[in-house]
Amino acid sequence: MPNSSSSLNLWDGITRELKLLFPEDLYGMWFRELRCVNQSDDKLVLEAPNEFNAIWIESNYLDVITQQARAHAGTAITVTVQAEASSTTTPSNNRLDESKSFSQSGSNNRNDADRRNTGIAGKTHNRILINPRNTFQNFVIGSGNQLAHAASIAVANAPGRAYNPLFVYGETGLGKTHLMHAVAHQMLTNNPDARIAYVSTEKFTNEFIHAIRENKLAKFRKYYRTVDALLVDDIHFLSGKESTQEEFFHTFNDLFESGRQIFLASDRPANEIERLENRLISRFQWGLVTDIQPPDFETRVAILRKKAAAAELIMSDEIMEFLAERVSRNVRRMEGALTRIASYKNLINRELDLEAVERLISDLLHEEAASIVT
Repeated sequence: MPNSSSSLNLWDGITRELKLLFPEDLYGMWFRELRCVNQSDDKLVLEAPNEFNAIWIESNYLDVITQQARAHAGTAITVTVQAEASSTTTPSNNRLDESKSFSQSGSNNRNDADRRNTGIAGKTHNRILINPRNTFQNFVIGSGNQLAHAASIAVANAPGRAYNPLFVYGETGLGKTHLMHAVAHQMLTNNPDARIAYVSTEKFTNEFIHAIRENKLAKFRKYYRTVDALLVDDIHFLSGKESTQEEFFHTFNDLFESGRQIFLASDRPANEIERLENRLISRFQWGLVTDIQPPDFETRVAILRKKAAAAELIMSDEIMEFLAERVSRNVRRMEGALTRIASYKNLINRELDLEAVERLISDLLHEEAASIVT
């Protein structure tokens, strides 16, 4: 077994990125108890607390974990997930077979383009970390997001020419990140050699600070100012960061003047971001500004049905409609509730009534209620 310190460092880096990619409840359910038990130059072995978890993670999240591992290791490392040897929480044969069918289905549905686009190999400007499931095909269109969706498709197919910059804003969990990932996927499908940088504002800031400390500003600037497309999530976190705003101002100018695509996502319009320089507010409004509104009831039901179908989950209409009714403002929270219910249903191998469902997701319902009050 290789040096345990290097294994832990790699896995720590991966888990940090997973925490940014997934909602807190989803991360806690599937990733918190994962352990790195072995690592070599080309392989990373993870251990789940039981066989059900191992199979579920492998069928639903292995691509994302592998992408993170390759990004941090800098090599085409493979990732495997196994159950803890002493696990006593092994599902019944029926549940195990059902989970295996999810895994096989997921594997069959991944085409070659998906495999190419989710890794860091090739000529993409790759520190790009995008969820392989966040595609246009998996995005449910409703009245609250149709303009943002149409604009994102236009940007993906005509980068730098359609809407530049594209600025999409809306509350957390409504699909802004999904659209950004979908744009990256489509750009890479259209041009596998495209140099795309997708980054959160927090990560951009941290890399900028690190570049200053390590005297690597030239390298940092060369990376971000020579991409074909720059996709920046949570741009509202530029608030109050004067030095980062200065750096981003010049990065924006370089990219815009050379016809490179810029896509920004925020939880509020640019002119409502406190302590954001006026010159940045102005530039963020140069292209198309559009919002995403919380989905209506019918769209929420459609989102749940699409997610359930993708994972081959069988869920009653009664439960689907209950979730759509009670979790109305945050799609990510609603999807997390569905995943939790489906996982528990598989573990106990029986149907759940509404009372049991309400108990199971009571914390999410409280979060939803609190978000409506505030």
